[in-house]
Amino acid sequence: MQQLPFFTRLRVLFFALLFGQTIFAAIAYFIFGIEDAPIEKTSNDVLVYFAVFYSVTAMGAGYVLKPRLVKNAAGKRNLNEKLKAYTTASLIHWAVLEGANLLNIIVFIITDNRISLVFFLAILLVYIPTKPDLRKIAEELNLSREEGKAIGI
Repeated sequence: MQQLPFFTRLRVLFFALLFGQTIFAAIAYFIFGIEDAPIEKTSNDVLVYFAVFYSVTAMGAGYVLKPRLVKNAAGKRNLNEKLKAYTTASLIHWAVLEGANLLNIIVFIITDNRISLVFFLAILLVYIPTKPDLRKIAEELNLSREEGKAIGI
């Protein structure tokens, strides 16, 4: 797997997931949340509690899962296998975060409780710094100089 297809594919996946969730949130807000509603409409809504719990759990799980998967990827034999395993690790991390964000948007639509949007933004702030970077990838995978050159560093 060469640098161009690997890195381009990884960046496209990152931005597709990022834009998908932000566009969904924007549409949901403009359709369902345009009127002035209090920040917390119902304080004992089980869906809101579940979304908050899932959001916090997803943020923690993402930071526990990805390093373990990247460590396994770094142990692979050749560069191709390392890059495929790294792509899988990144996708799992992003999917966990995006799943929590989609849940927050759906809970906002159902309950009209804006606390879900606060957690959406919090997860977005965790998601954005995970943008793929070749130097970071090479460092996380402990790539040799030759492997680094092969991916374009």
